[in-house]
Amino acid sequence: MNINLTKAKVLVTTSYKYTSKTMSENWLHLMQYANGDEFKHACLELHQDESDPQLLYFDFEDIPGVYITEKWICPELFDLIKATAKLEINEHQAFSSWVNHYKPELTQEKIKTLLNAFKYNYEGIFSNKYRFGRYYAKSQLGITEKNNPDFDFTGYTDHLFDTDSMFLFIDGYVFKNIPF
Repeated sequence: MNINLTKAKVLVTTSYKYTSKTMSENWLHLMQYANGDEFKHACLELHQDESDPQLLYFDFEDIPGVYITEKWICPELFDLIKATAKLEINEHQAFSSWVNHYKPELTQEKIKTLLNAFKYNYEGIFSNKYRFGRYYAKSQLGITEKNNPDFDFTGYTDHLFDTDSMFLFIDGYVFKNIPF
């Protein structure tokens, strides 16, 4: 599943409408809101027919699950969405996989650091970890099958990805194993 935070949207309903099965398709695109307060205000306007609406975020798209639950949206998510707009198109899913692995807490101060850490740790997309191992052996050590046919690429790659080792392979993406 490709996740692009700049396309993040949430299906907003209320507890009452959910239990009475009168929900409507009220998808809100988070990029349109400057912050969580502005978003919550828009949600309450949508459900002004209730005196005290208990908001439910019934479904969501393009948001890492660590930043949303049925009754909560991380307030700093809005700043993160704006910051990730600067990522390259092919980095959005990698960022989401990385975030879901490390599950970093968001604070306004951490957002820039989080993006910098991601960019530092991200090595690229590879069909499997062994392709990365061959790439890394060539780029870092100058070793190829042609110039060193006896080199154990499989063992080398397994060592790169061992527990507590240098790299992580997550959803086809390779990252340096440096916790945030």
